[in-house]
Amino acid sequence: MRGFFSISFILACASSLVFAQVAEQNAYTVEGTLADNEQLKDSFQLSPNVQVTLNKGEFSAYVSKDGSFKIQNVPAGNWLLEVRDNINHYPKFRVETGHPSSKGVKVYYYLPSSEWDHRGSIIPYPLRISPFQKIEYFTAREGFSISSLFANPMMLMMGVSVIMMFLLPKMMDNIDPDALKEIQENQASSQNMIKEMPDISQTLANMMSPQQKPKKK
Repeated sequence: MRGFFSISFILACASSLVFAQVAEQNAYTVEGTLADNEQLKDSFQLSPNVQVTLNKGEFSAYVSKDGSFKIQNVPAGNWLLEVRDNINHYPKFRVETGHPSSKGVKVYYYLPSSEWDHRGSIIPYPLRISPFQKIEYFTAREGFSISSLFANPMMLMMGVSVIMMFLLPKMMDNIDPDALKEIQENQASSQNMIKEMPDISQTLANMMSPQQKPKKK
């Protein structure tokens, strides 16, 4: 009986080793370096929290002090590679592992506005990734501009009102006396009509107030 359990144990260990070797053969390493440029003067200035991820964190690796990274045991498939940094923006890449090449990895530029199946230009591998922009956490306050006054509707209305205040008296001086008299009469009649109109608020109050019934004698 002991011999049977010993043989079973040996077979289990052998099968696990075989599966591990097969898995290791089907796993790939995605590696590269964060390279210097105008945005990143020195890779040693990188924060220790900078991380390179595949598919939003399914596989990831922190960047070393020299800017290098290595994501190991990545199975065959298509992956979106991103660099997580609080200081710089980095481009994104489409990584294909299991590709029939020397290292089994092929990399393409990825444009966020394009479809996932669309492949950009091929990138040399191992990767050399450089940032393209600093992350701006604060928006610079805009300075005073005269053009912004003309874009404000309130300022336009005030300007028109001021212009009419100066032009209206001159326009009235040039109007024919008979036409001016007719305009004044129309204004007077309009004001009289407004005065004769009942008070709407009072009318609504009377309608909404409860009517008192006459008391029976």
